[in-house]
Amino acid sequence: MTRPTMDDLRRWLDDESKRMHHNGSLLHAFPFAESYGDDIDDLFWERLDMFIANQLCPWLSEQILDKFGVTLSFSQYGRGGATFAPAEWVYGRNGEYFGIDGDAACNDIDPTWEWEENNLAKYNAMTKLVQILQFINDFWENQASHCEEWWENEVKYIKENE
Repeated sequence: MTRPTMDDLRRWLDDESKRMHHNGSLLHAFPFAESYGDDIDDLFWERLDMFIANQLCPWLSEQILDKFGVTLSFSQYGRGGATFAPAEWVYGRNGEYFGIDGDAACNDIDPTWEWEENNLAKYNAMTKLVQILQFINDFWENQASHCEEWWENEVKYIKENE
């Protein structure tokens, strides 16, 4: 297998940046199989936001630090917060997601990288960046695909503790 070129890495970075847009969308998960009544259904977004903020984002940050040695925090972007991205690397304004700032990310990954095209530090930083973005996107897509299951467990907990 041949090593990817810098052009390959740039293309993959662009692909993962685009993939990150709406990576946490729940549109494919709705409508859920059943309604549990307005009192319970109305709790969905509040409980989901708490679960994401208090459990998923910290867990993902910890996994990235352990696996890649990079400290990141996550924010939600866009209408309904369907895009989860590392706050340190996002191009955006007013809560909108426009993509990933690859230069800022590479600088966080390896502050010694330089702008020269054939620089090994730059190549390694770009490779690691693509791997990190793939990891993030896979994580959020997996979480969104299990949202209905999560909500059923939440409803069960709510009913048991009424």
